[in-house]
Amino acid sequence: MADVISSSDRTALRETLKVVRGVIRAKVFGRIHHYFADKVFDAERGLKINLPVSRSQSRGAGDRVAGRSGSVVPSNVLAVEWSLSPLPVDPRTASFVDLGSGAGRAMMSAADHHFKQVIGLEIDEKTHNIANENLGKVSEEFLRCSRIENILGDATRYVFPTENLVVYLDKDWTSAALDQILTRLKFSYDCKPRPIFVIYVNPAESQVFDRYKFLKPLKLRFWSRIKLTYFCPYAVTIYRTFS
Repeated sequence: MADVISSSDRTALRETLKVVRGVIRAKVFGRIHHYFADKVFDAERGLKINLPVSRSQSRGAGDRVAGRSGSVVPSNVLAVEWSLSPLPVDPRTASFVDLGSGAGRAMMSAADHHFKQVIGLEIDEKTHNIANENLGKVSEEFLRCSRIENILGDATRYVFPTENLVVYLDKDWTSAALDQILTRLKFSYDCKPRPIFVIYVNPAESQVFDRYKFLKPLKLRFWSRIKLTYFCPYAVTIYRTFS
């Protein structure tokens, strides 16, 4: 019948709605969150976080997608908080690792929690130095983690800590770099099976995760799913290990 919507039309409609939702996230909620939550967060801690921060032109294998992230767009505080809150893990037993930590906002947000340690890894020296300056300004009242460390290095060569893990991938990575990161993460897990959670923000290369069966999408409770799906300025997918 002519009035019946074909499967291809339904697929096109779903994709269109996904794009519209993404635009609303970025343009509406992103600006609201930046001008309120992010600015208050930065002011309280005295952080110097420019939006965006220029990157150097020479980039390593672990870089984010060229053309999608020519500059560092700082993490959104609420995106970090809303991603951490549903995780079924005691932060006192876990390390938070931010791969591509930029100027350090996600690290500072994670430091509000009682993680065993918070680690940031950034390949760009200029951006890494900005994060170091920010770390030096933050008072101890905002550092509830046992230890915080900012590392200049390539995430594709990083050796993960052996305790429980929360890995934060903010913004886009190339599929090749993401594949190398997940290969190292799987090796770490095979050596010591344990709870590992991967928070993937702006999951443009999520098909790479399909090849790594030790990670499965985390089923979120209703309110957490609503916040991350409709009110978060960025799309977020959370994966976890299942022993």
